[in-house]
Amino acid sequence: GLTAEYIKEYLLKRGARSVKLCTFLDRKLEGKEIIPDFVGFVVEDSRFLVGYGLDLNEQGRTLPSIFAVESED
Repeated sequence: GLTAEYIKEYLLKRGARSVKLCTFLDRKLEGKEIIPDFVGFVVEDSRFLVGYGLDLNEQGRTLPSIFAVESED
């Protein structure tokens, strides 16, 4: 969120009339400082995702799709 907020403010200061934020995946967290304008999918806070660039301990990043990691409990 910090990077997105910085870039948004930077673009507005440089003269952009408006800046909209878009995210593929979003978690609905309490107290989140930045809210995207467009969201592809909302993810439950308890789910951990891997694949398509997301990883867990350097594993799963190259999977061609996104998967939720099952708990070992």
